[in-house]
Amino acid sequence: MAEQPEQIGMDTLPPDGYLQPKRYKITYRCTRCGHEYSRITTKLDRKDPPCPKMECRVARAVEEKAIADENLRQMLEERRPPGQLIQSNAIKAVDATAEIVMKDYGLTNLQDNLRHGDAAAPKLPPAQQRAADAFFSGAEVARQAGGSRLQSRVKAMGAQAIAGAFRSGAVNPARINALGGVAPGTPPLRVIRTEKVR
Repeated sequence: MAEQPEQIGMDTLPPDGYLQPKRYKITYRCTRCGHEYSRITTKLDRKDPPCPKMECRVARAVEEKAIADENLRQMLEERRPPGQLIQSNAIKAVDATAEIVMKDYGLTNLQDNLRHGDAAAPKLPPAQQRAADAFFSGAEVARQAGGSRLQSRVKAMGAQAIAGAFRSGAVNPARINALGGVAPGTPPLRVIRTEKVR
């Protein structure tokens, strides 16, 4: 580890100009070679500068190289990757999601290099995509429910909603609890009114 310089004196100097901060001249002694040097600064909380002599600079570089070599040797012996200094929560979330999806569902064709609004989930195979599209179109619901009668009722209800048939029947959510006290343990959602589909 590089040796820290020893602070041996500090003088206050006048500012450079009107309303400028005070200046300080700090004198150091190198603990390695004994060389004395100084610097002028306006902030006392800065890190002390190392010795400017060439012998000390070379010795520091050799020490840093030896430390880096030792760290690399230990890393290779332990067979561990280097640590990442900065990793945002967004990167951690993406990595965790990809790992879960790959392990649980066996999907390895996740998309990376996405833009804002893109979906990271892989595209469905064509047969599954058609089934998903048909399910949300109402045809699959009608097929499972037993025919086109339900489908026609759902379409009629949708047409009524678009025409505004249900606009006067809206209930303010703030009034629901005012209609009657809610006992502990009862579900928060209650049936207020039903509407018959024409």
